[in-house]
Amino acid sequence: MSVWWALMWRAILIGLGSGFVLGFLEGVIGALIGVPSGIIQVVSGISGLIVGIPVGVFVVQLALRKRYREFSIRLVAN
Repeated sequence: MSVWWALMWRAILIGLGSGFVLGFLEGVIGALIGVPSGIIQVVSGISGLIVGIPVGVFVVQLALRKRYREFSIRLVAN
């Protein structure tokens, strides 16, 4: 449970932050150039999915580098 939480809270915070910024920028730019809101929603959803993959990798890297008090996450060869 501790490992899951170490990954999950970082993923939620970083994912929400990057998704908000990206969606906001796409919405503002789309509205300024006159793109219909339905198309902006589709583009924002697709770009959120695309950005979510590197954000997930970044979160795992952060969790693997962090030193925890009660445990450590290690990748060990068989």
